[in-house]
Amino acid sequence: MESGDFNILIHEGFMLESDVADFAAELGDDPSYYFEGAFAPAGKSFKLTKAARFKQLYAISLNIEARAHNDPFYPKMQKAYKIERTIKKGWEKRYGALAKKRAIRYLRRLAQSKSGVAQKIVSKLTKKS
Repeated sequence: MESGDFNILIHEGFMLESDVADFAAELGDDPSYYFEGAFAPAGKSFKLTKAARFKQLYAISLNIEARAHNDPFYPKMQKAYKIERTIKKGWEKRYGALAKKRAIRYLRRLAQSKSGVAQKIVSKLTKKS
């Protein structure tokens, strides 16, 4: 993404300057770094890098080891995860329709953006396959 695109997205209100600074700090000089999306397109496979797959397996292994060793914090974490799921389910019930409307508004605004990258993202999200 070009810095000009960042400036356009900041000007149009889709990003903050602090977001750009965070991206730059996280990227550093490593060209193999990528941002993993929250979803993968339906029907399309995607590959994780070896390092990303290791991080995923490490997180799973950490939970397994904590449970296997009867760590006193394990039940507390499970309870916290359950609370989080319950709260999010309540939010979905209360605010789901409003959030969907807002997401559609954002997509429409992104589609009208002057940033080429933003328009490309929207075209990929809205493409009928």
